[in-house]
Amino acid sequence: MSNKSRKIRNFALISYLNEDKILSVLNSHDSQIKAYAYILHDKDIREDGSLKEPHFHILLALYNATTCNSVVKWFQGFTDNNDLSINSFCEPMHNISCCFEYLTHNTENAIQDNKYIYDESFVKGFNVDFFIDKDLQDTDNLSLALSEMINGVPLIEIAKRYGRDFVIHYGHIRQLFNDVQKQTGGECFD
Repeated sequence: MSNKSRKIRNFALISYLNEDKILSVLNSHDSQIKAYAYILHDKDIREDGSLKEPHFHILLALYNATTCNSVVKWFQGFTDNNDLSINSFCEPMHNISCCFEYLTHNTENAIQDNKYIYDESFVKGFNVDFFIDKDLQDTDNLSLALSEMINGVPLIEIAKRYGRDFVIHYGHIRQLFNDVQKQTGGECFD
């Protein structure tokens, strides 16, 4: 099975879309996104000394596993002023913290290659701590779903966000929820 068709939850993308279009794509898929971070690289230099075309590096962490092909389709269908397709590329993100450091070129390889170091203040996103905090990366979806139940998020929203795993394990999650509620004096499901 190729990397592009294997189902995973974390992705690294490069896109030549503008920021407004990227945010539009991210907002239209917000119920699927656990966290995202992005930065504009507009000071990267080619080997011949010329500036590379400005582009965004985007990191995505999703609630449910999907393929790179599915994610990259989110960013397709846009054209430039000459009616040419604007490219976006997607790869599985295996080392989350290293990919996050690469956003600013703060990796050993990028520094050795004399890449421009971007200031951390240029990194934007949602739940960006996910890419920095190893504990957040290791938190599984069922723990997050339980937390949302405790915080009163409607079950239909939780089911949409966490998908098949939540539905399959709902009986166990519900029992755990009731046990937590009994300990804290909260209201239980019947």
